[in-house]
Amino acid sequence: MGKKEAEEWFSRAKKDIEEAEFLLKNDRAEEFVGFFIQQAVEKYLKGFLISHGWELEKIHDLITLLGKVIEIDKKFEEFAPPLQRITKYYLDSRYPLGFEIRYTREEMEESLKKAKELIALIEEKFR
Repeated sequence: MGKKEAEEWFSRAKKDIEEAEFLLKNDRAEEFVGFFIQQAVEKYLKGFLISHGWELEKIHDLITLLGKVIEIDKKFEEFAPPLQRITKYYLDSRYPLGFEIRYTREEMEESLKKAKELIALIEEKFR
């Protein structure tokens, strides 16, 4: 795997970001906004790793993926705190937990902002 495969991951991730933005703009359920943010970040991290020779693993934990990215470039360490929050969106939106999960619009906006900052850094490093 290499550059072409990474670009495919990034292309799919861009659709996830667009969906998160659309849902947020149209005041849709925040847990689904969070899901698409998580998916975009996961795909960007995996694409970056693949571009560095990483063998694809079926994993959704952004902190684990980020740890592998940090082994390549320490500049990504600053994203650990927001990714701890964003990684939870996957499970919270996919499975019933026995109680209702509520996220605020502000939290989703902040998560989207941090995701876009991470994406911009990955794209800069990928070039």
